[in-house]
Amino acid sequence: MIDIERLIDALAALFHMRSYQIITGTQTDKWEPRRLLAPDALLPVIVRLAEEQWKTSTSQTSFGLGIDHDDNALCKQTLNAVHYAPISIIVLCIDHLFQKLVDVNGCVTLEKLEDYARSVCPVLHSQPAPP
Repeated sequence: MIDIERLIDALAALFHMRSYQIITGTQTDKWEPRRLLAPDALLPVIVRLAEEQWKTSTSQTSFGLGIDHDDNALCKQTLNAVHYAPISIIVLCIDHLFQKLVDVNGCVTLEKLEDYARSVCPVLHSQPAPP
């Protein structure tokens, strides 16, 4: 199992190195990478998309994500664990994903991220919804 904080550090470094930014509304509404990559913010979504890309591209098994329903989380999900994937694979998959989505300024809108998610994960819920 990997340390989630180490994953966040690696992804924050990637975002800084590539100048990736996620725009949440207007062009001036940009999130700091560490807040964006929090386990209860967009990290579960981004890692889940990276997992789907990995599975589709390589026919390999899943990352073994521990994602729990959390009403207080931004996307109602919190990433608690990654059991079977090294940080390097996750970072490479996320970099590849963002290279597809960024505009000329290195920005990705939430709408573009959501559209991509729908295209690769057409099922409404990848895990059963809580009762």
